[in-house]
Amino acid sequence: MTRKIEMGWMHWDYKLGRYKQKMKKQGRGTKKIDVNKTADKEELIQGTKYFFEKGKCKYGPVDAFSFKLMNYTQEEVHQYSRCL
Repeated sequence: MTRKIEMGWMHWDYKLGRYKQKMKKQGRGTKKIDVNKTADKEELIQGTKYFFEKGKCKYGPVDAFSFKLMNYTQEEVHQYSRCL
């Protein structure tokens, strides 16, 4: 069984000292994807591939990034959180 989730991109803004959501007009926005209902945190983070066409974006290659899974209130989701 799967569920549909909406995944967005929050990029760290060094000037503001906080995460800032990348919007659709910047080529990012959110993506609606189907994931397995038993998917864990690491599997959900794999959804970031939708933001990196051919392994890169205007900010650099995917290997230059670190990823966190956050909820809609920008709190980090830990491996065994019930909100998954």
